[in-house]
Amino acid sequence: MKRIAAFLLISLVLSALLTVSAGAAGTVDLSHIRQNERGAGYYWDNINDTLNLKNTNLITDDDFGFKLPAGATVVVEGNCRVRAGRFGISCLGSVTFKGTGTLTVEGGECGMYFYSTNRDHKILFLSGEYDVRGGECGIRSDGAEISICGGKARFEGPDAMAGVEITISGCDCETAGRIFASHRITVSGANLSASAENGPALVSDGRIEIVSERIETGDPLNAVDEYGGESRVTFTSTYKRVRTSMLFGGSVPGFVDVIVFAAAGLAAVAAVAVPVAVKTVRKKRLLKKLGE
Repeated sequence: MKRIAAFLLISLVLSALLTVSAGAAGTVDLSHIRQNERGAGYYWDNINDTLNLKNTNLITDDDFGFKLPAGATVVVEGNCRVRAGRFGISCLGSVTFKGTGTLTVEGGECGMYFYSTNRDHKILFLSGEYDVRGGECGIRSDGAEISICGGKARFEGPDAMAGVEITISGCDCETAGRIFASHRITVSGANLSASAENGPALVSDGRIEIVSERIETGDPLNAVDEYGGESRVTFTSTYKRVRTSMLFGGSVPGFVDVIVFAAAGLAAVAAVAVPVAVKTVRKKRLLKKLGE
């Protein structure tokens, strides 16, 4: 019995040590890195400024999870999770998120915090699925435009999204908490569900632009002509995605490319077939004359 008790005690101690170790993983600071770096669930490609995440599980009590350099690209594969004491992912500059995986980010203050005040910087979400949560903000940017223009995203916090300019277009997006922008909020051709506990779901000190959307507000939801500051609103895209011409661009429809390529194909066939046909006719005429 004493041996069993001792074994159980040792097992509990080892388990506790492993738990502490797993929860004490430190910040991954890539903000000033000058070489490739590989860690558990991530690979930093320094030449291309690309952070590749694959089934990442970074859990830390430190203030920061991942700190990124300006101009970074984050490629998400598999199921990834980042959690930190204050900011899950942070960066001083532009960042692009893309991939086919899912990324959950949690922070005591902000899930994602972008502290550049440069208005030319952009935070782009192109593809993938994102669930971003924070005690104060889901995602916050002090200057760079937040643009959700692909994939699926969910943001949660008293301010689910907070920034100077926020654009939500061509994506599926949900917020649990208000969307606040000091300059402008644009919702265009997106499926967006937003709600706030107190006050309007969308708040801007500047403009709120709604383009190509069917709007429903209230509880229960009812169709309306325009957003009137309700605490719950759903936007459903009415944008008809018609591919434009790759050859001519602008407002030229995509079927023009098909016509041009088909015509080019026929011309190529004719360029080969016509000379052969002419040669065959001439040969027949010559044989006929020789036969006479």
